[in-house]
Amino acid sequence: MLEISVTSNVDAVSHRVSTLAYRQLPFAEARTVTELAKLAAVAEKAAIPQVFDNPTPFTVNSLAVQAARKELPIACVYIRDRAAQYLALYEFGGVQFLGGKPADLVPVAAAVNRYGNLPRGTIRKYMNRPDVFLGPVKTAHGEVYGLWQQSHCTSMQGKRAARPKV
Repeated sequence: MLEISVTSNVDAVSHRVSTLAYRQLPFAEARTVTELAKLAAVAEKAAIPQVFDNPTPFTVNSLAVQAARKELPIACVYIRDRAAQYLALYEFGGVQFLGGKPADLVPVAAAVNRYGNLPRGTIRKYMNRPDVFLGPVKTAHGEVYGLWQQSHCTSMQGKRAARPKV
């Protein structure tokens, strides 16, 4: 988290100015801090395409600024909650989720949209196929939950092949 602190001699100067200016000083201070936060948000918005390959507009526009107030001259630049959920994986690492369960969401040869994501309804489309299932698979690294396609070899596993009659 980035924290910027602006300290000055506001208290010393405020004693020397008139009462009108004295009443407007907290407003000016809050406005200045808010404008500084907006500049930081614009810089962060410009930096998102440098971090992610072809980010979606939803991701780019997820930055927001909480304005400072006269009573509390602190402005905050943050990422909205919905985007923060999936961006936290890129920031801190961790496990991806499919619904409420941990999953491996690396599609192999799947059609993607112009942002590199699976289009809406793709998982539902794959689930209609008889050779695809959603669930855990035991691997060498442990159990992995995901969307899997059964190969032809595994569907014949444990069954004897019919011998042609001569």
